[in-house]
Amino acid sequence: MLNSKEKEINGSPSDSLNGDAENENENERKCLWVPDEEVTNCYSCNVVFNVRVRKHHCRACGNVFCSNCSDNKIKISEYSYSEKVRVCDRCFMERSSPQTLLLQEDLGARKQINQDLKKALSEKMAIVERFKTFLIEFDNEILNNTDSTDGSTDVISLLKRGEKGLKTLNEKIKNYDSIIEEQKNQLENLKMEKEQKMELNKILNLRNHEIQQKNINIKNLMKEKNDLALVKEESEGIIESYKKQVEKLIIRCNQLELEKKTYNKNDLNNFSMTNTSSSSYNQGSSFNLPSNGMSVSYTIADGPNEYMEDENCCNRCQRRMCNIM
Repeated sequence: MLNSKEKEINGSPSDSLNGDAENENENERKCLWVPDEEVTNCYSCNVVFNVRVRKHHCRACGNVFCSNCSDNKIKISEYSYSEKVRVCDRCFMERSSPQTLLLQEDLGARKQINQDLKKALSEKMAIVERFKTFLIEFDNEILNNTDSTDGSTDVISLLKRGEKGLKTLNEKIKNYDSIIEEQKNQLENLKMEKEQKMELNKILNLRNHEIQQKNINIKNLMKEKNDLALVKEESEGIIESYKKQVEKLIIRCNQLELEKKTYNKNDLNNFSMTNTSSSSYNQGSSFNLPSNGMSVSYTIADGPNEYMEDENCCNRCQRRMCNIM
């Protein structure tokens, strides 16, 4: 009967442990791993890989990214290892959400509880094994006392020896009860400590998520800053070219203004000389000169005007030779 109980006690824990291990192996999820040789561009930003831009796999989705698009690291609960691994920005945002963090914490807590329960079960099984050994020894002692031929085989002696053995057994049971109670207290303390650590871990994960989100925002701001710097440089170049054109226009306007002043001065001189010629013409009319003789002589002596706007000499008579001159 004891052997059958031993088989039942020894058989059930190992079977349950093996079943848990098989379930854990079946529940592991594996991502679709993309080979390196099939990828030439980053899956996110489409940058071409070369000597400076290296390839990195996302441990969550299996795609290939550059270092800028996969510089985040998180713990993935569905894998056996517990250290942080490289993931892409999309998987990081999906797995870093509060709901995902709570699910991962719940899964991690379940695994930790299962490990604690397995450890406690192994300790209890060791206690049961020791208790079984004690019972076997006690049973052997009773059998030896029954089969012994020391001359005290009467009922009273057997009852006394049985009573003494039961007292010893009760004392050992009390000792085991105290040990079990102490183990329970330790287990309760461990549970309380575990709950406190879980709360602290939850707070730290939320803080870490906020920090990662701020880092991503800073990265976006730096990108916008660089874009604005490029726009600024282009605008400064355009403004500089406009300044040069304006300076050229100012110089040209000054030249035109100077030419205009020179033109007005020449017109004034021509006008004064015209008046002088007219008076001379009036004085010499008694010599019966031709009516346009002085004008012709003046035109030949002075030469044509460089700044005439048209072929006419003035705007009054609209003729090539003006008697007014």
